[in-house]
Amino acid sequence: EQDMRINLGVVTKDLYRFNDSLAHYEQAQVIAKKIGDRSGEASLLNNIGRVNFAMGDFAQAVIFCRQSAEIAAEVNDRMVQGLALFNQGESYRALGQYQPAKQAAEESLKLLRYAGYRLGEADALELLALLEFPLGNHQRAVNLAEGALEIGREISAHRVEVSALTRLGWMRLELGQT
Repeated sequence: EQDMRINLGVVTKDLYRFNDSLAHYEQAQVIAKKIGDRSGEASLLNNIGRVNFAMGDFAQAVIFCRQSAEIAAEVNDRMVQGLALFNQGESYRALGQYQPAKQAAEESLKLLRYAGYRLGEADALELLALLEFPLGNHQRAVNLAEGALEIGREISAHRVEVSALTRLGWMRLELGQT
C-alpha cells in the first residue's frame, strides 16, 4: 500500500495534480509512521516539499524539506538528507534568500558526494553556480557549472548537460564573453 501511494504521488505530481499528489504522499506518510519507517518518512516529507515547490509555495517547501533533512540526519540517511537539503536550497533560492540557499546547497553537495550520488552532485553544483553568480562570485559560478557539465557527460545525464551548458551560456553572455 505504501509503495503504491508513493508511486501515485509521483505520477499525479508529474500530471500537475498537486492536491492528489499531496494526498497520496500524506497517506503513505501515515503508513511510514505506523510501521516506524523513519527514512521513508523523511523521503515522503521531501516529496511533499517538492510538490509545494512545484505549486509555487516555496516557504512551505522549505519547511517540509527542513523536516525531511532533520529526520534523515537522525537515522543517518545521507542520501535523503542531501536531497532534502538540495530541495531546501532550491526553495530558498526561489524566495531570493541566497545565503541560506547557499548553505543548504553546500551541505547537500557534501552529503551527496559522500553517498556517491553523482547525479545529485551535479545538480548541487549547478544550484551553487546559480547562487554564486548573483552574489558576484562569477568565476566560481562558472567553475561550478563546468563541474556539473563534466559529471553530466561522465554519467551520460543529458538533462544535466543541457542545463549546465545553458547556465554557462547565460553566465558568459552576462559577463560579455563570447
